[in-house]
Amino acid sequence: MVKGRKSFRERLNEMVGTLRKEIMQGTLQSGDFLPSEIDLSKKFDLSNLSVRKGLQILVEEGYITKIPSVGNQVIERFKQHTCQIRFLYPADLEESVQISTLLDQFELRYPHIEIVRIAESGGDYTSILRSRLQEGQVDVTLLSDSVFYSLTADREAASYFATTAPIEGQYRMLSQSFSQEGHVYAAPFSFSPLVLCYNKSHFREMSLPMPDSSWTWSDLAEHAKLLTQANTRYGFYFYTRSRNRWPLFLMQNGVEAPRGKEGSISQCVEQIKDGLNEYRRVLDGPMMFPHFLANAPLPLTPEALFAQGKLSMIITSYFHLNRLLNLQGVDFDIAPIPRGKEAKTLLITFGIAISNRSQNKDEAALLAQFFTSYESQIGLRMQTTSIPALRSAAELEGADMAFSRYTMYRDIVPTYTSVMEMGLSSEKLDKIMEAAQLNWSMLEDEDTLNQRLTEILT
Repeated sequence: MVKGRKSFRERLNEMVGTLRKEIMQGTLQSGDFLPSEIDLSKKFDLSNLSVRKGLQILVEEGYITKIPSVGNQVIERFKQHTCQIRFLYPADLEESVQISTLLDQFELRYPHIEIVRIAESGGDYTSILRSRLQEGQVDVTLLSDSVFYSLTADREAASYFATTAPIEGQYRMLSQSFSQEGHVYAAPFSFSPLVLCYNKSHFREMSLPMPDSSWTWSDLAEHAKLLTQANTRYGFYFYTRSRNRWPLFLMQNGVEAPRGKEGSISQCVEQIKDGLNEYRRVLDGPMMFPHFLANAPLPLTPEALFAQGKLSMIITSYFHLNRLLNLQGVDFDIAPIPRGKEAKTLLITFGIAISNRSQNKDEAALLAQFFTSYESQIGLRMQTTSIPALRSAAELEGADMAFSRYTMYRDIVPTYTSVMEMGLSSEKLDKIMEAAQLNWSMLEDEDTLNQRLTEILT
């Protein structure tokens, strides 16, 4: 092996992976000693210190034990009873982060741990997760920052989840999404800001300039009207009722839940109404997407229709851009979300958390560590459009880009805003939208809307 052709991390992973495979396949059996650290250092072109770090990984995984002044001995690992770990996750993340592939790899590495896979595809994920946690029906879960916030808005996170240590090398802002009282309760796994995805061919066809960071919602509406063609395509659409979409308009209007200051409730009510009015203007703009297709199931999702050329622009995330991966004949790219009063975009973060009621916390911790390991994070980067939480994986040099502006997420970090920063739980957001719909339908007047919003915020 010629030094320099592989990075230090690759050589270290190769050593650990080779030894692990030889132990699992029986080439190295229980009671055998590994080659000396000097021999391993020469074979894998690593320093003695790096070799020791790699061997420590195998110790922590339960493959070997260190015997002082003797060597590293393979131990019996799998005579114990198989342990089951119940893993709950949103089913729509299956494609986005390749959960099944990760779990298959984990079970190969830890044959004594069986993962019971619970893919939740319907209903309110927050309520389902709360119920399963309270009844002790889940050991590990993958959850978004908004779900975490809704669960813990009026209850201590420690009543649901075990604490976790910050992971070195992850983007710093991500752990804040799962923090309470100075403790972190979920290990960040992947994240995405909302972005504007557009069909470059449609813009070229109409001789229109491509979207950029200067765009306002008025710019978007104007271009959507020009891009729309009867019986062929619409210029723009997004999930109109999704909690991961429409609250964007509140954020861009500076909405922040009142914190006891005099007059702050009335001010917040006005900010919410401004945001809702901007949302309505976009929704009801000329030649926008028809309402009767709002929130349609597959195959009529915005991403699916965009892939068919029936939409020119959509608001989406890096997670859902996976649905456009490997498509032939769709020339697309992304741009920042149009500006409101403030240049903000919604940040969506997914983390992996361990239930406080789990009877198998050690095994559950192994699964969490695997999801956030360099190996898994690199796989996420190379095989999907989703952004790994580990910075070195996300910013891997030389990695193929699924689209030319993949790294745009780094340029717009200052615009990131989470639902938690607004201080409005999912339940309050639902009530705000309900009040707005009643007003827009002219079933309730402006005074009633003001009263409803005031009650929600009080």
